[in-house]
Amino acid sequence: MAGMGKISIKGADGQLIDFHVGTKYAKTIDRFFFAVEYMEVVEEPVVTVNRDHERFMAWKAKNRKTGEINSYGVTLTYMGNVPRIYSMTSEKVRRHLMAARDCRKEAERARKQKGIVRTWTVLKLERRQNHTLVLVNVKTGKQRILVRNGQLLIEDKDIDFADIFRGVLIGKDEQRKKALEQKNVEYGIELVEHDAEGYGMLKWIYHKETYYFDSDDFVGTDFYPAVYCLVNSELEFIVPFRQTHDFEYMKKLIKGSP
Repeated sequence: MAGMGKISIKGADGQLIDFHVGTKYAKTIDRFFFAVEYMEVVEEPVVTVNRDHERFMAWKAKNRKTGEINSYGVTLTYMGNVPRIYSMTSEKVRRHLMAARDCRKEAERARKQKGIVRTWTVLKLERRQNHTLVLVNVKTGKQRILVRNGQLLIEDKDIDFADIFRGVLIGKDEQRKKALEQKNVEYGIELVEHDAEGYGMLKWIYHKETYYFDSDDFVGTDFYPAVYCLVNSELEFIVPFRQTHDFEYMKKLIKGSP
């Protein structure tokens, strides 16, 4: 049995959310530090009921920052609170948005004080024909083909396997290692940070894992592990792909003062 359309659920904090196309909500990706992604439902939710009378809701949502669309699902057993989902009017979300706004204001103030307000950039990614991505230094005109026919054109030395596999889930490490070795960019690669010095940080989503556990963490949820690397104005990989996604920390690594 299945139903679809407007559905009301309880968020993680008990607040009621009308779930339908256009609903905006917050999804936690780190429960301890309340790191969140802001999402929007793009396909009407569908509820199915199994023979044990357990209800499962599935839907598609868009990440409002990246534009990526993924499938999600959660068990609605006994109509309890839905884990990891919060209404945009939730007090936790409100505080998170205010803190993010304050951080942006402080960062902008600091940049102005240092006189490094950027009016142009050095590095950019250009999409070409035949699924080709080119990393370009717009100041010098130097180019490097980064992706061709869906394959990332790097060597194994450009992947820090030792760093990536610290503390991974038991049983998942071999699958992840194989995905990295295949160097496929089906799930995306992007230039997520860059500065006026010519440094840039690439994010590579290299794998997809789906969890169907009866737990509060990953119930019918797709998980996309990602790694990050640092490139310079010469388009060289000066910090290989690793789990670290702190741009400033990566730059300190190559300057000798982490």
